[in-house]
Amino acid sequence: MTLDDIWAAISGSPYLALLGCRVLPDRGTRGIELNHIPEVADGTVRTVSREAYERGLPDDTPLRFASYGDPAFEAILGLVKASGIPPGICRVAVSIPGIDDAELVGYVAMCRMKNGEPTHRVFLEMTDLENLSVEGEVPVPPAAIEHLHERLRAVARNEFGLLEAVPRIEAANETAGRAQGRLTRLVAKHFILSMQAARRSDTNFARQLAILERIGRRPRRTAASENAGRPAPLVRWRPVCDTPSCRRERFTLRRTAPVAQGCGRSRCP
Repeated sequence: MTLDDIWAAISGSPYLALLGCRVLPDRGTRGIELNHIPEVADGTVRTVSREAYERGLPDDTPLRFASYGDPAFEAILGLVKASGIPPGICRVAVSIPGIDDAELVGYVAMCRMKNGEPTHRVFLEMTDLENLSVEGEVPVPPAAIEHLHERLRAVARNEFGLLEAVPRIEAANETAGRAQGRLTRLVAKHFILSMQAARRSDTNFARQLAILERIGRRPRRTAASENAGRPAPLVRWRPVCDTPSCRRERFTLRRTAPVAQGCGRSRCP
């Protein structure tokens, strides 16, 4: 639900208007004065405009934000909830897997169509409530309620299914971490006992462990490090003999050593 949705709901509510709540005349403020709402002082003003909240009202009337968690806004929600829902509207909710006390909510209501016949409609967004004509006394069919249940469960699985797997992923990571720790200790024990058997180790465990850590940090000798600094090999077709009359050629792999002068055959000068 967005701030625009909240404003549309509270500013356009006939019920709040009957209680004496009024929308402030300055449209840019997007504020409403609350009256005759239980546990809320008359004259309390709430806004959904961030700019108005930062700027304040010209007469310095206290101004707060209308959103979840605000006591006045929660009082409005409690008042609506206490008034009950007519038979023509049904609230359907399913739990979101992996999140405690979280629900995915939708409504199904009986609405009058253009031909005058009542039929059920599903509402998942505030924008779906525009131009709504509810038949409050016509009960919602059980099949429509069950269909919305299935739809919400499918949405919850598709959008929040990964959250349900979080505890299993955490448990698998913890198990892998404990196994890695045991493996590390076993490897250290093996190295220490091997060096002690060869009488090359220190009797102090901490000093022996420091030696193992230095060994582990020692750079490995690889073929690349062995050849570092040596001339790079040249791969090319070249005559084995530099004598022009000798045309024998082959694929040779040479380092930067010079090509032999003369191949030793009798026909080479």
